[in-house]
Amino acid sequence: MSVSTEQALKLADGNLMPLLGLGVWQVENSRQCVDAVRWALELGYRHIDTAQAYGNEDAVGQGLRESGVSREDMFITTKFFPRNADPAAELEASLERLGVDYVDLYIVHWPAEGAAHAIYGRVRASVGDLLTPETLNAVSDGRLREAGLSRNKVAYLRDLSAKVLDGTVVLTRTSRRSDDELIERLTSVHGIGRWTADVYLMFQLRRLDIWPVDDLGIRRGYGLAWNIDPAPTAKELEALGERFRPYRTIVAWYCWAAVSLSGPTAR
Repeated sequence: MSVSTEQALKLADGNLMPLLGLGVWQVENSRQCVDAVRWALELGYRHIDTAQAYGNEDAVGQGLRESGVSREDMFITTKFFPRNADPAAELEASLERLGVDYVDLYIVHWPAEGAAHAIYGRVRASVGDLLTPETLNAVSDGRLREAGLSRNKVAYLRDLSAKVLDGTVVLTRTSRRSDDELIERLTSVHGIGRWTADVYLMFQLRRLDIWPVDDLGIRRGYGLAWNIDPAPTAKELEALGERFRPYRTIVAWYCWAAVSLSGPTAR
């Protein structure tokens, strides 16, 4: 099915959200992001999707202004970073970075910890005592949706199960594959990106040399620990981490801790 820049979805409040938009995840807060937003709007896109966690709202705002498109003709989405304490205060900061008076859609970026645990518990109850590819495959899509999973999340789990069963993905700590090979195989699963793979290797497989440069918390924590303001970009953090090989995972843990210890304003 093809989607044009003119097609829109009517939201519950009556506003229309363009179906086709530009997302700027993993685009650094740089000229590259400014140009991507400007060019998209010049080509007819009217929906721009960013997030506080992306760290690029400043560049998105500059691209909006340089495009020359009227604010009323754009649909802007940003997302609340759920590790922060005050959604209203964070929205005001987002508006300032974007250089706009309002956004059209402001949503929680991902479920809070309690909600995620509740969904996980319902999924576990649906599959029985053991959560394995086999037991998951025995449960219908409908039951998984009833447990709280979205249609996309169900599809991602189906693909993950298939790749575990055919040997593409190995989820045990005893795997002798290199970090790069494990990440390549994990990211072959629909719905699993580099950040998810990095975090899985860190916390589940206990790999010691993982450096998730796309994680906003780690970038901010590094900036706090080494007094770098503004915090380094993903590209800058990649180079900064070289001196910590082969124990970059440990440094990443300290970066996360630096953010937690510094309180909500540092996040």
